[in-house]
Amino acid sequence: MLLKKKKFQEKSDCSNIQMVFLQGVTNLIEEKKFEEALECFADNISKISYAQRSIYEEEIVILAEVVSTYCDDAYFLQVLQLYPQHPKLLFLYACILLRVGKLPFARRVTEKSLSVYPTDLRLLDLQERIRFKSVDRWHFRMLNDKVRNQCYYNAISRKISGGCKTVLDIGCGTGVLSIFATALGAKLVYACESSQILCSVAKDTICWNKCNSSIRLFCGESFQLNIPDTVPERVDLIISEIFDGGLLGENCLEVFEDAITRFGNVSYSSLIIPYRATFYVVGVSSLKIRNENRAVINDGALYSNVTDAPYNLEFLNPEDFECITDELKLFQVDFRSLDSIRSCQNYSDNISVKCIKDGLIDAFVGWFTLELDEVETLTNSPGTESCWEQAIFPTRKLVNIQKNDCLPLLVNILKGNKSHFVTIKVDRDDEVLENKLFASSLLVHRLNDPTWMNYIKECLNYLQQIQNKNSIVKVLLLSTSFLVLENDVNGVDFFVDSCVDVLFSKSFARISREQAIKADLRFDLIVAELVRESGTLSPEGFQNLEFWRSHLSTGGICLTRRLVIYILPVRSKYLELNSRVHDPVLFTREDLKFSNSINEYKTSHFEDIDLSSIDILSFSIPKKALILEYDEFYIDKYTSCKFKVNKKGQLDAFLYWFETKSFSNVSFNTRNSRSFKKAAYIVDPVEVEEGDVLNISVRYSPGYLNLKLISVQKCDKTKN
Repeated sequence: MLLKKKKFQEKSDCSNIQMVFLQGVTNLIEEKKFEEALECFADNISKISYAQRSIYEEEIVILAEVVSTYCDDAYFLQVLQLYPQHPKLLFLYACILLRVGKLPFARRVTEKSLSVYPTDLRLLDLQERIRFKSVDRWHFRMLNDKVRNQCYYNAISRKISGGCKTVLDIGCGTGVLSIFATALGAKLVYACESSQILCSVAKDTICWNKCNSSIRLFCGESFQLNIPDTVPERVDLIISEIFDGGLLGENCLEVFEDAITRFGNVSYSSLIIPYRATFYVVGVSSLKIRNENRAVINDGALYSNVTDAPYNLEFLNPEDFECITDELKLFQVDFRSLDSIRSCQNYSDNISVKCIKDGLIDAFVGWFTLELDEVETLTNSPGTESCWEQAIFPTRKLVNIQKNDCLPLLVNILKGNKSHFVTIKVDRDDEVLENKLFASSLLVHRLNDPTWMNYIKECLNYLQQIQNKNSIVKVLLLSTSFLVLENDVNGVDFFVDSCVDVLFSKSFARISREQAIKADLRFDLIVAELVRESGTLSPEGFQNLEFWRSHLSTGGICLTRRLVIYILPVRSKYLELNSRVHDPVLFTREDLKFSNSINEYKTSHFEDIDLSSIDILSFSIPKKALILEYDEFYIDKYTSCKFKVNKKGQLDAFLYWFETKSFSNVSFNTRNSRSFKKAAYIVDPVEVEEGDVLNISVRYSPGYLNLKLISVQKCDKTKN
């Protein structure tokens, strides 16, 4: 993105001396003086004349792209006013709004831009990212969890039938529990939600269900409510569902303590739904968890990405782990009792758990039960169909135990920045593997991926063959993923883009773009990762390669010589439940509707799909939908692909993955990889039958891909 002085010299005859500021900004950026560059840019951008706008459009847009990475939306708006319809500037402005957290504005700018440029893949991708960030996907899972919804509905029904008429709904989200209470006869419901976007969704959903007159909606936290200004009286019933997979992660303890103290009705003994929660853990041996957190290389060193974070959230199937200890009831909290809540906030205990078999303990898996009332109970125990994930507490050390051992644990409930959380520490010093070093999750995943490691070895063998013909081979690495190299390679000099974090190899020289330009450095091989670990194309990877490939030596090559995109039509309940809401959300009532407003944030593009842990039913065989040669990487492409359906069912997604071709017989397919997840495009569910033909459009722009179902050609059964 660096501007060449030559460009300014070529245009000097038709320019004003004022335009010297462009080169000044460029020089400041090269010197890493970003604040001064931004100030210079902002001071001068509004002074550009109409004549200069067209002459220097390319340079200004390039500079604007660089500045956009660290300026705010107010600064950038000045640039946009010069070229209000420029697609790249509109895209960058929306990206800034997304970065600074102005999601509603980012959404509006993106939608306005798409009305002018409806096929711009960058804007379509940005639209998906804004939707993802605006509303967490668990809201869709939660609304689609009919068991959860029905249990809450039943519990609320019993309390209202018992005389509760006024209700406080804390963290109401889309308003579902408030609407339940109103539909069941509550006289007045006070609902609060801290997210402005969810408040807007709740407002629309309440209107749609004609509950406006009986629900008072407040946008803010429950701590901001007070009697009599916002809530005129103490309420008969408090309802809430502010729980994560680790139970306490959404600050339920402090929220309930405050709500019962200030809003609970003494005559109803502080009725609250749920009234009690119990948290359980079990020590497990799990190759899946181990591969997510630790990797061992040939010299015996252990690389771990286990941090001080209290736990991870993940859906675990029973086949993903083996129980090594007894199930342990860690703690129980009664939300009706202030003493119980306060005791839980200060919980600390030394506990021992009995081991039921020999083995390694990789983690403790945690789950909870919620007792909504004396009848209704919910749980997220492993294997249960629930909207809540399980809490995974990786051990800081791999613990080797024997059957009948009693393993000592130190358990604490600590106060974080926003909420309380559980910590579990094995109170024993033994450790199976020594020399533990911290590493990124990406590096750990790659070291544990045999497909990737074999690919790296094949690439190194090829490099060695090249080195046999040349004195020195210069290789430039644009990604940390190639840094799984354990030893130096004779005759090969490795350079790393200065933007890449080098983790543990001292033999890699750092090189910046400025240094490469000044020294006119040339490389025999450039290693760029064009596919993200999440399963999508990498816009950043394509942008980096676009600059660095001009520094290839004569005869030099990029590691990825060909990119093949595979597509498979599938049915997946997991993808369907996480992408959009399906009415009705109850087993017993179909008149209440919740999908209209929330589905404005439904997603068409899903990534980070782990095929080993979700349900997938395929309707055809995979096809190569698009093949891109190296010289086509920066050319927009459009094609179509047809699939013949081989079974009856409901189609709702198109799964895709990649194969990268490097040297003559060296390739890497992400479908066979542990470390690369998959991605999918979601479509409105459609019933298909054997013999039907699916017609898919495939659009590609550097770093972006878009799939769309064009038509379904029904099979003519009369010909059979």
